[in-house]
Amino acid sequence: MKTKPATEAFKVIPEGNRVIVKELPRKVERTLQGIIIPNADKQAPIAEVVAIGGEYKGQVKVGDKVFYQDHSGFPFTNDGFDYRILYALEILAIDKR
Repeated sequence: MKTKPATEAFKVIPEGNRVIVKELPRKVERTLQGIIIPNADKQAPIAEVVAIGGEYKGQVKVGDKVFYQDHSGFPFTNDGFDYRILYALEILAIDKR
């Protein structure tokens, strides 16, 4: 079973049909006074695929940006960045923009 890590520096490798994604920051809206307007319900979370498990047979490749549901997957932090381990079925769409 082979895995496809994004870089040599990324040492966490998912098992089976799981995918590891790096969470990307969401756009933050502020009022003129600087108050943050919560918009989590307006925007789907987006992340970049950094590693793919060896049993994954889908279209997603390392480097793709994908949408996933809020609260899905297992969150963890590595080198100060936020990541999630998702099942392949938890990926909703690939962002080709």
